[in-house]
Amino acid sequence: MIKGINRQVLEIQDTGSEYFEKALFFVNPKFSTLSEKTLRAKADISLKNPPRVPKTRKQRIGRALLWTANLTAAAGAGAVFTALIK
Repeated sequence: MIKGINRQVLEIQDTGSEYFEKALFFVNPKFSTLSEKTLRAKADISLKNPPRVPKTRKQRIGRALLWTANLTAAAGAGAVFTALIK
């Protein structure tokens, strides 16, 4: 439920995506004086280049574990190679 909201909303009908038919942009009050054309241009840029989604904690931990496993395997291979040379 939305209560007591007094905001300027920009609605984009053609998102250029087969998944989304409409996008709503809530305009920051300090930019509400800009023309609709300027706001639509900024909205179109935002739709074409969305911000990168931050990685989840699990993704970061998984990547760190993979890197550690690779480092351990490389160290083990180096130890075996050194032992074979002697």
